Amino acid sequence: MPKSVTEYFDHINDISTIEVKTIEHYESPVKIKYSNMCSFGNFFNFIKKVVHASDDQQIFIYNSYEVLPIQHVDMQQCVYKMLTKTDYLIVNVSNEDESNIALLEVIYSKDSIKQNKPIPVLLRKEMNVSQVLCQLESSVIDNKSMRKNIRLLQINKKASSLVRGIVHVLNDDEIVSNLRNPIRVEPIPDDQINVPPDKLIPVWFYNRNNKESIYFLLTVIEKEPFDETKFRIQTILNKSDRLMDQMSFNLFLNNDKYLLTDHTIISNLLVPNSQIRMIQMKKENNDIKFYN
Repeated sequence: MPKSVTEYFDHINDISTIEVKTIEHYESPVKIKYSNMCSFGNFFNFIKKVVHASDDQQIFIYNSYEVLPIQHVDMQQCVYKMLTKTDYLIVNVSNEDESNIALLEVIYSKDSIKQNKPIPVLLRKEMNVSQVLCQLESSVIDNKSMRKNIRLLQINKKASSLVRGIVHVLNDDEIVSNLRNPIRVEPIPDDQINVPPDKLIPVWFYNRNNKESIYFLLTVIEKEPFDETKFRIQTILNKSDRLMDQMSFNLFLNNDKYLLTDHTIISNLLVPNSQIRMIQMKKENNDIKFYN
């Protein structure tokens, strides 16, 4: 049952709330309320007012995780049918027709481990990954020494997905219109430059205490026992032995989950959509206690 008058009227009027970002003010989203039963045409005009677009300007609305704008197929369609799986909206306000322009939410990692917040980048939808990398070299990567040997990664931020974080390395010939948001651009570590993508496995480190997540790729070494793999992970993350002892390690293979022991050979189990998940289970306690 509704707990307040406001909640009651929201309930009977079927009101939803969604976050709206614009290209120009991407990091300053606004939250709006709308009726699920309104037509997309009315919702479209409402969004145009929200983003302060003039009468002679056009707007293009992107669903979260989608790279192409919502197509105006039926302006009378109820808006809830178009936004059922949407976490937020991004709006591009333009003086020209940019309905064929793709929007990429690009995350930049300087060290292939830690990452910055995503930024919006508008590109032609027919571009391939190789062309995207060339454009990002000059527009996103500010360190000239890092502009060689870079790669683009498909990222999945949905908590309900089988693989969260890094999904895979994108091939140079993949087309922008077939991608999902967000993506990550990063320098290829020296020890991975000549390693084929199918010999790399995504790793997700998650600290339950501070909600920190770190995603990175690890080279799979044939016949390597996991105690050695774990040491390589520890070196990459620069974590203490004490913290590593607080971790649980699991290998996710599509729908299957395997507990990783020191004797597990990951190279014998590797399949597409594999991921190592390491979760910090215990809370660190560095306080000094004095007893009488």
